[in-house]
Amino acid sequence: CDSKVKHELADTEYNKRREECEQAVELLRQRFPGIRSLRDLTKDQLGESHDLLSETIFRRCRHVVNENTRTLESAGAIVTGDLSRLGTLMSESHESLRVDYEVSCAELDWLVDAASKFDGVIGGRMTGGGFGGCTINLLGNDVADDFTAQIAGEFRDRFGKDTDVFRVSPSAGAHAHSIDSRHINSA
Repeated sequence: CDSKVKHELADTEYNKRREECEQAVELLRQRFPGIRSLRDLTKDQLGESHDLLSETIFRRCRHVVNENTRTLESAGAIVTGDLSRLGTLMSESHESLRVDYEVSCAELDWLVDAASKFDGVIGGRMTGGGFGGCTINLLGNDVADDFTAQIAGEFRDRFGKDTDVFRVSPSAGAHAHSIDSRHINSA
């Protein structure tokens, strides 16, 4: 679902988030010299370091550390077919992006909340860098038409503008292929 909010704050706020995370790494290295980026930080280490960080920077770190864990758990849920768990992780991710990383907006929050109340939606979250853009929602084909109509109508009533709802299906994604040089024409 496209919120139709353009990423107006994106450049400044993206840079601010990056700087906050870099500042956190520098501070955390005082206690954990092996840390090179926040992906190296464990939940336990973050918990032990609250005293080193401002509340804002602590929340940024909490988002990153927990999002890394959620990403790995989501991959596992996909492999095992645990869609309920995947939906929960998607919802937790959006809440963290909204509260800890502060990159959401009213339209994105509304879209995620409205989707969560729709019977048949498994989970949803904002996608991309935030400050506008789209949400992604996991639901079955059997409810997709009703979902699209209801969300689009309610969004128009709430925000006075249309949302585009795109139907997509998961795929295997990109693959690496080797090229046999015997099949390349040379000029």
